[in-house]
Amino acid sequence: MSTTFTLSAQARTQHGTRNARRLRAQGRVPAIIYGAQKSEQMISLDHNKVSLAMAKPGFFSQILHLVIDEAPPLKVILKTHAKHSVKKQILHLDFQRIDAKEAMVISIPIKFIGEEDCAAIQDEDGVLNAAMTTLEIKCLPQDIPECIEVNISGLEMDQTLHMSEVSLPNKIELTAKIDEEHNPLVASVHLPKVMAEEPEEVEEIILEGDEAATEEGDQAAEDTEATSDS
Repeated sequence: MSTTFTLSAQARTQHGTRNARRLRAQGRVPAIIYGAQKSEQMISLDHNKVSLAMAKPGFFSQILHLVIDEAPPLKVILKTHAKHSVKKQILHLDFQRIDAKEAMVISIPIKFIGEEDCAAIQDEDGVLNAAMTTLEIKCLPQDIPECIEVNISGLEMDQTLHMSEVSLPNKIELTAKIDEEHNPLVASVHLPKVMAEEPEEVEEIILEGDEAATEEGDQAAEDTEATSDS
């Protein structure tokens, strides 16, 4: 079941870098709404409330309800957002209006299912390698799914699953062109890589006449170790 996200916003008339900085200093996020063959509308939102909403699953792939100055909710989707490169600050948001009769392009998260039934993972200690986490699709607003389920239960060890093999819900299509040359990898199952191999034991060979030199070397190593410990 999808979650309904409702955000309160305020209309704004001033634009430009200086005004945007002033809004951010006040704890607000400058944003713009466009689409549906209507004029662009500038708004601002409470930074903390937006940040909390963005941390919840489904926010980036669901229809959002914007309440602007207590007007009836406006249905939109978040198209792009900008964040500070160092701080956890949201700098700007771009919303697109929803037109019920117009197909939309949106990125939907992938949900891998069937891992508990995948023999390569459960019986052979394989690990799922998710090469993709989202899929860009095109559909009408009312047909936007919360996620795209990808079943990996039948994957064998070292087997790969490509985009052409993903089953999509009805009335949904991929935006990517798929052919013999363009068929991106979605997931695969492999044995985990060995991070480091234990060094092989080396048998110590002492030649006759070298015993004294060996004892001196051992004593030097002990002295070095003692110095390091001190």
